[in-house]
Amino acid sequence: MGTHIALTLAGGVFASALFFVLCLRLTPLGPRVTALLTLFLSEVIFLGFAMWSWPGADVVAIHVAVFAVTAYVLGIIASQYRARRHGETQGWFHWAPASLVAFFALVLVADAAFIVMAQSGIGQQLTSWMFPPPREGGKVSSFFPGTVAHDYQEREAEYNAYVERMQRQQRLGWEVKKGWLAEPVVAEAARFQVQIRDRHGEPLRGATVSGIFMRPANSRLDQAFTMREVEAGLYQVEMRLTEPGRWDLKLDIVHGEDIYQMKGFTKVKPAS
Repeated sequence: MGTHIALTLAGGVFASALFFVLCLRLTPLGPRVTALLTLFLSEVIFLGFAMWSWPGADVVAIHVAVFAVTAYVLGIIASQYRARRHGETQGWFHWAPASLVAFFALVLVADAAFIVMAQSGIGQQLTSWMFPPPREGGKVSSFFPGTVAHDYQEREAEYNAYVERMQRQQRLGWEVKKGWLAEPVVAEAARFQVQIRDRHGEPLRGATVSGIFMRPANSRLDQAFTMREVEAGLYQVEMRLTEPGRWDLKLDIVHGEDIYQMKGFTKVKPAS
């Protein structure tokens, strides 16, 4: 995702600059009108693609801001250049707008860097240099795309229903174990399984097990699933998660009139 952000930002800025120059040379429009037209088209085209495949509000915001600043800078530079060619005494890029442009450019570069690092991390070599190794072995994860809160306490009625459901769930006494057969890797098939035993330790047969892997900060990547019983009390499903980092899990188990719900999270390794 981080690579995609860098490419769309750079590609959008290049396309905006190319359109601005061609429009200025091939049409009688002035720099200000051309800058406004460039701004309008770049934003409309990008937002159209964003609505088709939503990348997240933070990614959309940084693109909108970068394209707006690009059109603004192009308009200022072209206006100053045209003024000098006509012998006007207007100074070259006055310090006031230059300071504003420099400030916002710095903010945009920093925000873009934060988004890229949150989505893709900072690389294993830099991570190992900056952070101490884990005590139990493995690798340090440096990406964190944010979280989506699912807080049952926001509304009193929902919270009370949630407490009652958890109390019924505890009375069932089921033992639920979940996990991957092998560590999941981005865009590679991995088998996820759930083993269920009743209060007497017997396999729970004939349950309906379903759930959803939720991508924090980008619900369009969420993947719902329904598991099948491969043997008594053992349920499996093959998943292919599309982004590295943290995924939240919501699991529902239904057996007759009994309902058991649980939450968790998992981490997906980036492609090697």
